[in-house]
Amino acid sequence: MNLVDDGNKLYISALKPNDKQGIVRVSDLAEFAGWKDIGVLSEPDRAQYLYEQTIKWLPHLEPYEKTFHSCSRPVSADDVPLIGQCGNFNNLFLNCGHGSKGWTLAFGSAALLDNIINGKPTAKVVPALDPDEYSPNRF
Repeated sequence: MNLVDDGNKLYISALKPNDKQGIVRVSDLAEFAGWKDIGVLSEPDRAQYLYEQTIKWLPHLEPYEKTFHSCSRPVSADDVPLIGQCGNFNNLFLNCGHGSKGWTLAFGSAALLDNIINGKPTAKVVPALDPDEYSPNRF
């Protein structure tokens, strides 16, 4: 189960819960200014903000070790993933551009791409998905 604080754009997930310590993932903050070195590693104020907001919700985590990471999550121009065969290349398929929804859409996107690559009817395995709506060639 995730904890979502939309007001502060904070998303907390227990990735590896166990009876001793576990791993907690905290995320927020999206950068829409193009390609640059972004995130908590290059901007320590962002890391501190994330930490402070997390401790407000889960104060019992304060004594534990913390590690900061950041990454780029490319998003398509229309905020719809690019899934399918790319252009005139019969051996190039894409499954990218999910932005912040990557984890949420991962299984459905993979199933759709599997159907496209293997020529399976998409309606039987992934109901209500039209592969053309996700085609990399839609632009």
